[in-house]
Amino acid sequence: MFWHKHKTFIMFISILAVLISLYYVSSFMVFVYTPATSFKGAHVVDIPHGASFRKITDILKQNRLVKDKKRFLILARLTGADKRIQSGELQFDLSMTPMQVLDKLMYGVPVAYAFIVPEGTNIYQIGEILKNMGMIKDPSEFVSAAKNRKLIEELGVKAKSMEGYLFPDTYNIRKTKDVKDIIRMMHKKYKNVFNDDLLRRAYKMGLSEHETVTLASIIEKETGAPEERKLISSVFHNRLKKGMPLQSDPTTIYGLWENYDGNLTKDKLQQYTPYNTYKIHGLPVGPIANPGKESIVAALYPDDTDYLFFVSKNDGTHTFTIEYKDHLKAVGKYQLDAKQRQGKSWRDLKNPKKQGL
Repeated sequence: MFWHKHKTFIMFISILAVLISLYYVSSFMVFVYTPATSFKGAHVVDIPHGASFRKITDILKQNRLVKDKKRFLILARLTGADKRIQSGELQFDLSMTPMQVLDKLMYGVPVAYAFIVPEGTNIYQIGEILKNMGMIKDPSEFVSAAKNRKLIEELGVKAKSMEGYLFPDTYNIRKTKDVKDIIRMMHKKYKNVFNDDLLRRAYKMGLSEHETVTLASIIEKETGAPEERKLISSVFHNRLKKGMPLQSDPTTIYGLWENYDGNLTKDKLQQYTPYNTYKIHGLPVGPIANPGKESIVAALYPDDTDYLFFVSKNDGTHTFTIEYKDHLKAVGKYQLDAKQRQGKSWRDLKNPKKQGL
């Protein structure tokens, strides 16, 4: 009798254990395939690089993608997902189940953002763009990378910085993208644009790749009118042939960039830098921006003119002249009033050493 009762008790305990196990298993399965909330909608979550899975789980719970942290941790361990999590910004949907959330953490493609670099943007401005996108904390991070000697040598660039060798375009990048990888990506596009045909043309004209990119960057900064690029190029080529200084304001500004306040005064024009084409003859030491393809082509295929001067008409275009006396007339017509408002005199305007283009 005792054994019979004991056997019955053991069977009862066993059945109870099975029922409890089934309850917990079924409950766990319901958890695995039930969204944390009844809401729907896209939700971007930044998964920090190097964060522990517990920390990631906390972040997901704060973003209403996980309801039960303990069960989520168990699920991650059972599937091995806790060892295969990627970092970066991932787009989830609030209607995702815990299993779908784990799949996204393991295999989801991080969100990419449009990284737009306009033609004529320099490395300092690119740094600002990346900072405004939240990609870096300080623009100097990009500038330092662009001047990194090892990276420059790796990419085969014969210059002191990557200025001019980063092609302006629209790129899709992720927030986890390293600035050096961004530079590699932009330089790869540059190499596709400045191809062997253009390089042969440069050599035929007696220009190195570096000289070509430098000239193209000046052309890029001097005009916003596409139809003028080859005319601007002809002026600079003619000046170089005659040994005349280029006298380009954008080159002078670039040489002062980190201390430039937006006001190009007469004193600043007189300040020597290796970029100040009022103080040096020939091309500056390097590019002053990153030119687009049209400006590179314009540098290599200038219009056939005798122009030596051009002056802004204050509408985005320029007047081109051959003789200095005609240039002075154009300056008087388009620039005199503006110069006088800035405290310049007519004598200053007539002085070719001060006036330039």
